[in-house]
Amino acid sequence: MRALHTITKTAGLSGMIFFFTFGMFSCKAILKDTDLNDLEKVVSMNMGPCYGNCPVYTITVYDNGIVAYEGERFTERRGVHIRDIGRSDLKALKQELVAANLFKFPNAFKSQIPDLPTVTIEYFEDGRSKVIRGKDGRPPQVLKIQELLEQIANEGEWKQQQAPATGVPEDFIAHELIVQLDREVVPEQWSRQYAQQDLRVVKRLSPNNSYWLVRYNTDAMHPNDMLRQMRQDPDVIKVEFNKSVQGRQRDR
Repeated sequence: MRALHTITKTAGLSGMIFFFTFGMFSCKAILKDTDLNDLEKVVSMNMGPCYGNCPVYTITVYDNGIVAYEGERFTERRGVHIRDIGRSDLKALKQELVAANLFKFPNAFKSQIPDLPTVTIEYFEDGRSKVIRGKDGRPPQVLKIQELLEQIANEGEWKQQQAPATGVPEDFIAHELIVQLDREVVPEQWSRQYAQQDLRVVKRLSPNNSYWLVRYNTDAMHPNDMLRQMRQDPDVIKVEFNKSVQGRQRDR
């Protein structure tokens, strides 16, 4: 990819601009058409959830220098994003992985701090793989690999390849729910128990019934988990995802 950006001294200004622009668009086109299933993995890291707003994502480095970042919750990049880290950075990462000798460590480390996110690193080498999972208490070599992968995740320009999966049919709005509450329930007071999900009552759908439109943060809770929790709420009689306008028109 970097070779595409090379500019010769003999080229004129207009030629330099054209060649540089062509190189940038060529890189973007290659990234857009990349099928990650056809690539060979070098190392991946999954950052799990914690009790707070820890970023939840998986980053995977492939043998051609392509890196995939799949953001799930509490991250600016949700869905699958990819970029090329280049041959030199890939070579340096591989050297660190070999030096770490991850195969000599246990697969899991017990934690003394339950609030920390679980970090899972999987290393691929010569047809075999090694998984190391833990929170605190992991050896310095493992922490070094985590630090390098976090650095890759937080740097560079990423190209979105796939929108985030909500698990909700496209006719529905994942962050909106229609909730039928018990008539004795005060919606504003009821919603406080879902403060962690940033739930707010938007409006009453009709003055003659107890159906309410509510919105919440899908970063805070996956839509299907939110729906499941609502159905277990004793104050909720019925709950469903709100439908998009197109979905409602097709139902008529």
